[in-house]
Amino acid sequence: MNATTEKLFNSLSYKRLYFLINSIGWAAYGGLMIFLYLNGPFPKFELWKIIANTGLLCFTGFLISNLIRAIAIKQGWIEKPFPEQIAFIIPTAILAGIIFISCSFLIDELFRMTPEKLDWLYVLIGVVNSSILFLVWQLFYFFTKYFRKIRAFQLEQIKNESAIKEFELNNLKSQLNPHFIFNALNIIKALVDEDPAKAKHSINKLSNILRSSLTAAKNKTIAFREEFQTIQDYLELEKLRYEERLNIIFNVPSEVLPIQVPPIMVQTLVENAVKHGIIKVINQGFVELKAKIDGDYLRITIRNSGTLGNLESGGLGVINTRQRLEILYPKNHSFDIRQAEPDIVEVCLKIPIQT
Repeated sequence: MNATTEKLFNSLSYKRLYFLINSIGWAAYGGLMIFLYLNGPFPKFELWKIIANTGLLCFTGFLISNLIRAIAIKQGWIEKPFPEQIAFIIPTAILAGIIFISCSFLIDELFRMTPEKLDWLYVLIGVVNSSILFLVWQLFYFFTKYFRKIRAFQLEQIKNESAIKEFELNNLKSQLNPHFIFNALNIIKALVDEDPAKAKHSINKLSNILRSSLTAAKNKTIAFREEFQTIQDYLELEKLRYEERLNIIFNVPSEVLPIQVPPIMVQTLVENAVKHGIIKVINQGFVELKAKIDGDYLRITIRNSGTLGNLESGGLGVINTRQRLEILYPKNHSFDIRQAEPDIVEVCLKIPIQT
């Protein structure tokens, strides 16, 4: 369904709803009038006359209200600010009240139900009551249109914001892949002359990672199982490069594997741990990845050798992570980097559980 068709469909649905509510409103008014005729201090008439008289009067009111609506739409009063609409609502309510009470007297005369005592005070009271009736009807109608207009504007804003966030998210994800590929190719480059077998093994790992990365680029989130596999492949590549300088520790229980996480995000944080931690360590270092369920959240912790001063907290990877988290989980996540111990940096990521 294209935008024009959808707009026409919504318009037709609203018109049907309007006519339904307007009909129910006048039917309720008619029911009240019949009840008052039968139980109030009024002259007693035959039941069929009361029903026919009231039915015709309500139909007249239905026509007048629809005429007011048509004029308001045609003259553009619907689109004006509410204070300006008052200049239309009050005069038309008074005019409609006069027309309605005049028709009421004509209908009474038609069914021989004209009150015996008819003076100007009686007519004035009838006009005032009828004007109030149409004033209430118009206020309800104009307020309904006003709030519907606000709602449509809000929905349009939400759609626009969603489109912008989708664009931003795709843009952020596209920034990650070249950064990772560049680092992986550097690893392979260093191994080609030194150890061709390891280089070949590294190419296979890189191929697996790129395949996962291309698949992940199509999704906002993926199962942590897939992200964890990419991290294992990446760290295996880095292990070939750093050898004894890099110890890898995983603490990832099986229950966290189906939980959805943003693709490449955790891998980027692990990459930061290696790039800004292990590379600075002269002796033996480590990278530890832990994941656990914490209430309704998934808590991921990455610890690595190094100091916070060596971590580019304003670098692309961290900035990217913060922006993506805000887009995907606005006000419902936490992301913290701290110096846990004198020679250990800790990154803690907490996101809501989605399976």
